[in-house]
Amino acid sequence: VLEQLINVPDEERTGYFICVAALYLPNGFTHCEEGRFLGKILRSPVGENGFGYDPIFQPEGLAISSAQMSAAEKDAVSHRGKALRAIAPHVMKVLKTLG
Repeated sequence: VLEQLINVPDEERTGYFICVAALYLPNGFTHCEEGRFLGKILRSPVGENGFGYDPIFQPEGLAISSAQMSAAEKDAVSHRGKALRAIAPHVMKVLKTLG
């Protein structure tokens, strides 16, 4: 990825991750929630935590890479954390109807 973006100016090195959490029940009820993790692609890897693109992804509004965040810090702002927190109340509502 870094090699493919080598000539891309810093202001154009934006990116984001998307996670969609879906709830589907046998009775046909469905509900989806989406979470986005906005940021930019760094010029070189930084940090030891996480996996995949974490060392080259700098979340919007932060001065560190995803790989420099603790698991709890990343969960608070990541696409997965956002999507799962958004769908959780819907799952709880369904569970309450089950008794």
